[in-house]
Amino acid sequence: MIQDIFPYRLDHAFRDREPEPEDCFFSFRGGEVLLRVSENGSRRIPVFHDLGMPFAEVRRLAVFLFCMDGVTVYLLRQQGDVLPEREGMQYLPLRELDGILPGWAYFAGATALHLAGWYERNVYCGRCGGVRTQDRGRRSLSCPDCGDTVYPAIAPVVMVAVTDGDRLLMTKYGDRPLPQWVLVSGFVEAGETLEEAAEREVYEETGIRIRGLKYFGSQPWGFSGSVIAGYTAELDGSDQLHIDTGELSAAAWQPQAGERSVIIGGGLGIPPLLELSKRIPGEAEVFLGYADAPFMDGDFRGHGRKVHVASQTGNGGFRGTVLELVETIAPFADRVYACGPRQMLQAVAEWAERQGIPVQVSMEERMACGMPRWRS
Repeated sequence: MIQDIFPYRLDHAFRDREPEPEDCFFSFRGGEVLLRVSENGSRRIPVFHDLGMPFAEVRRLAVFLFCMDGVTVYLLRQQGDVLPEREGMQYLPLRELDGILPGWAYFAGATALHLAGWYERNVYCGRCGGVRTQDRGRRSLSCPDCGDTVYPAIAPVVMVAVTDGDRLLMTKYGDRPLPQWVLVSGFVEAGETLEEAAEREVYEETGIRIRGLKYFGSQPWGFSGSVIAGYTAELDGSDQLHIDTGELSAAAWQPQAGERSVIIGGGLGIPPLLELSKRIPGEAEVFLGYADAPFMDGDFRGHGRKVHVASQTGNGGFRGTVLELVETIAPFADRVYACGPRQMLQAVAEWAERQGIPVQVSMEERMACGMPRWRS
């Protein structure tokens, strides 16, 4: 889970503390976060000294967020436009925080994003229109004109893993650009218990009933300003799915046991993948890309693999690149294998990284016999 950062620890206690030049901070621009980028491409959370701006201005805009293992972390609130990018400083997608040092950066960034949204939405009083000010000694904002006080808002969410024997119910969102398969989830309504919300969300989104609802655990999810309560449940009655197309684009029962692989091939990279398809255990879904007429797709099907074909002319099914086909279907997978042109492999590797799926790629390169050679 995102909060699993041991041995580090997030200290939520609010402190009236003035920032120092070497304190680190977060600054956001839409879905991007400001990072310090070195000449070798490495990234880190910036410190105030990196800004090169008068420190009186820094103190005016900085808001204490929390301490992470003794490190004080601030939010730099923008007045009007966001900070201009300076040399060595760049706004990058939030996912860039995943994997950078220190190890708590991603969790800290998500929590900072949650609080940044709250501060941004509460500059002005919703009762009288006055300008709110930060209270001392606690994380709250008050209006000096009418006395109205607000605290950080947290939207509760339930997530349910529904099983039927060795099958797990998975869904894909239809109302947002997120291609991954996910568990059923949704926000809790006013006056509703978490358990009632879990049962309602499963039925509303997929049309099935559940029993044996059990609490699993929880995690904060700053990207939506939420805390997610996770549950497990079993199918109760018919397994026929009737999805809410306003929220979902797909729902399916997926096998829990065994590894699920995706094989992606293009051009001369297709023939070597046939032998791989025969050898890898578990389920495998094959995606093949061609310039025009397909070849060898029947060989993959002959070994019991589910095959999808893409070509630039539409010959064989999907018209477009093989990666466009993969992104359209969004297969459920534990591992990706790919062989083909360098440009295709780079795109596949980037796609797999976004999905959080391990990937092995090999490049097509003609040998003297005219067949491709694999390179890892």
